[in-house]
Amino acid sequence: MKRKFFLFLVACLFAIQGWSQTLLYEDFYNTTFPPSGWTKLSGLASSVFGGTAPTTTTTGWGRLTTNNGINQPHAKINIFGTAAKYWLVTPTINLGAGNSNYQLDFNLALTDYGNGDSIEAKSTSDDIFMVIISTDNGATWSQANAIIWDTLGTNYVYRNIPREGQHITIPLGTYTGQIKIAFYGESTVTGGDNDLHIGNIHVGTPITCFPITNITRLSSTTTSMDLSWTDSGSAASWLINYKAYDDTVWHQEEAFSNPHTVQNLLPSTMYQVYIQALCNGTDTSIVLERPLFATQCETVTVYPWTESFENTWFTSSGLYTEARPYCWMNINGGSSANKWRSTTTAGYVHSGSKSAQMYGGTTATSMNSDWLISPIVSLYGYQGLKFWAKGYNTENSSATYINDLSVYIYDVTTNGDIDDFSDTTLFTQIMP
Repeated sequence: MKRKFFLFLVACLFAIQGWSQTLLYEDFYNTTFPPSGWTKLSGLASSVFGGTAPTTTTTGWGRLTTNNGINQPHAKINIFGTAAKYWLVTPTINLGAGNSNYQLDFNLALTDYGNGDSIEAKSTSDDIFMVIISTDNGATWSQANAIIWDTLGTNYVYRNIPREGQHITIPLGTYTGQIKIAFYGESTVTGGDNDLHIGNIHVGTPITCFPITNITRLSSTTTSMDLSWTDSGSAASWLINYKAYDDTVWHQEEAFSNPHTVQNLLPSTMYQVYIQALCNGTDTSIVLERPLFATQCETVTVYPWTESFENTWFTSSGLYTEARPYCWMNINGGSSANKWRSTTTAGYVHSGSKSAQMYGGTTATSMNSDWLISPIVSLYGYQGLKFWAKGYNTENSSATYINDLSVYIYDVTTNGDIDDFSDTTLFTQIMP
């Protein structure tokens, strides 16, 4: 009879429209920041308007994925202190002879520093946000082509920027030729300490190919998943785009009904998904959501089976409190600082670029019963376990860490799945 087991290691002390003609679209989903062709500059706007060119910088604007302000990856600047004078500038945008329908659209939010709350009551009288358009491809910048959010404005008041993404539209119908657009944040006096957020940046002409929202996985098997979504327009079909999270190649298929089943997927795999409405046969909606969904974990039955820990560790909740490779379990038995984790430190990696590391301490307080547990494996005879291990003291001869490593096995056929920390009492030690 086949027996199913877990193998594990335990260590001690270790909402905008689509576009018929898109001239620029940036959703900040790529982790590279600033995005390709974009630049980060520094220089007080009043000086730049007077002819002093801003200089390149590595500070100021950054990429945020915590959903503060805007509910997807976006650009953020902390506006506080006496020296904030930062520019985020688009690549060249070629308007050609111009079009009366051209416009800039983006989402804008203002939150308290480091969270999604409303801004503090402290003074923000000096704080400014601007959108500035350069009509000579970034060679010069003029206040005449700036939309300014400050305390003096009527239509654009800095303190009135909401804490949740607001859709902003700025007409570009009077501009022609090659332009660049700058998003600028400024603070010159100590006072407020707030984060300003921008996202979903588009330049083009509007149509009614509305973006898809509320993408949901209804169910899944080891090789398929049923997806549903909300389309506020009237598209006749949709493009389903998906890829295994750590892959670079996207796959696409057209769906003619909602919900839709995506088939021929890999088991035990986390997928990233986005869906576009297909309008008038050619236009596609912009992308507002790229959720992660997984196929069901599959029992390992084909050998040799290898885990190199090269792929992403995903966050978890409940019993499995720490990030782990998908279908693995990572139980932190005590101190949050002492746990199993992914490392790229070359001295701790046997092959490839990553390994699983038990990060602990040198005292008994670090002995927290931390478990890294494999997916279920089905054993039918003649299988063995082999792995590489290295102690911290090997890399650092003067260190006093106690490198205790044990391997246990758990009989799933007899005991059922692991769903409580007390199940660790049912493990059988097989090493040392």
